[in-house]
Amino acid sequence: YPAHLKENTDLAWQVYPIPAKNNLHIQGEKEIQYKEIHDLSGKLVKRIPNNKKTISLNGIPSGLYLLRILSKNGDNIYKKVIIN
Repeated sequence: YPAHLKENTDLAWQVYPIPAKNNLHIQGEKEIQYKEIHDLSGKLVKRIPNNKKTISLNGIPSGLYLLRILSKNGDNIYKKVIIN
């Protein structure tokens, strides 16, 4: 995780199920501006520009990814995600 993140902010968000198959669900108290899924090389795989807390994983190959959540108050949250 980037060094500038506050650990307590990161812990306020939950992502499930892990591993995920069809959909990924996000639980947190703040409103979401957008979400991004990146592969481990940093390449953007999917960008979801809305505040919905469910992400469809259709078309994303199985593997380990990094989910970036940007909240409307500017917090960047990073979570590891396994897709089956």
